[in-house]
Parts: sequence; structure tokens; C-alpha cells
Amino acid sequence: MLSKNVARAAVAGIATVGALAFGAPAHADSFQQNWNTSANYRASYDFVPTASTLKPEGLSCSGGAATKFYISLVKTSGSQLIWSSPSPAADGAWHVFSNHAVSVGTSYYFRWHGQNSSESNGYNSPCQGVFGAW
Repeated sequence: MLSKNVARAAVAGIATVGALAFGAPAHADSFQQNWNTSANYRASYDFVPTASTLKPEGLSCSGGAATKFYISLVKTSGSQLIWSSPSPAADGAWHVFSNHAVSVGTSYYFRWHGQNSSESNGYNSPCQGVFGAW
């Protein structure tokens, strides 16, 4: 399974994936996944926080139809939506959102959505990223 994830990562054009996504030691303190191809929706690999507070961040590059974006935190078991960010500008900068409570040892993943200025989903951005620190 691990080799399949590594192969998928290479094919998907992922620049960086945090340690826990690949089963690294539990002392890892963050998760990051970037994509460098145009898309209007992304779902990250699963990650498992080792602390009860998550600081989420998101990125969307300018130059596509998306002028805004948002990220969501989803509990892997049952795909339960836990939290969604506000919709900042797709300006190529990392946007930091408020801390959010998570359960230690529980698996989560991020969803990324490209939006237009009216905050409607389905708009492409040339690059996307999600990050969570705990």
C-alpha cells in the first residue's frame, strides 16, 4: 500500500506530503500536500494529528478561473465534515486559519475547492495546497 501511495504521489504531481501521510514516526508535527496542476477540487491524503489542536492553512494560485478558495477538514471515518474555512483570495499566498480542535490518533483529510468571486464552487486554480500543524 505504501508503494502505491508513493507512486500515486509522483503521478499526481504532488510537491510535498507531510511525514504522517507516509507512515513516519508519530512525532511528526504537521501535514502538507501541494498540487501543481490545474484543478477545481482536491482531496488530500489522510493524516493523523498527535495533538488536540490543528492550525489549518490553504493555498490557491492566481491565474485560473478561481478567484477564491476554501478548505475543509474531514474525518476519514464516515467522511464527516468537521470544519470549513472562510473563502480567501486565490492569490498564491498561504492563508492561515483559526485553530481547530481535533481528536488525537484520529485520521483526517483536507478537501480543497476553487471558487469564483460569488463563492460558487467548480473553478480551476493552477496550483493548490493544504497544510495542518499541531
